[in-house]
Amino acid sequence: MATLNHGMSRFVLIVYRNVVAALTMAPFALLLERKIRPKLTIPIFLKIMALGFLEPILATSKADSRACSTHQHHSHLPL
Repeated sequence: MATLNHGMSRFVLIVYRNVVAALTMAPFALLLERKIRPKLTIPIFLKIMALGFLEPILATSKADSRACSTHQHHSHLPL
C-alpha cells in the first residue's frame, strides 16, 4: 500500500481500518437489531470489561505456550 511505503505505521493503519469499519457497521447493527438485542445488564457489562482487560494477557500466554511447545517439539533435531 502507498501509505505504508510513505512511512505510516502498520498499527496505525489497522486502527484506522477498524474505526472506519465500526463507524460503518454500527448504524446498521443499531437499527436492524434493536428489537432483538438483549439488554446490557451490569453482570454482562462486567464480563465484557473483564474479557477486554484480560484478552492481551491470555493472548500473550497462549503465544508463549505455542513457542514453548514448538521449541520442545524441535529440540530433538540436530543442529
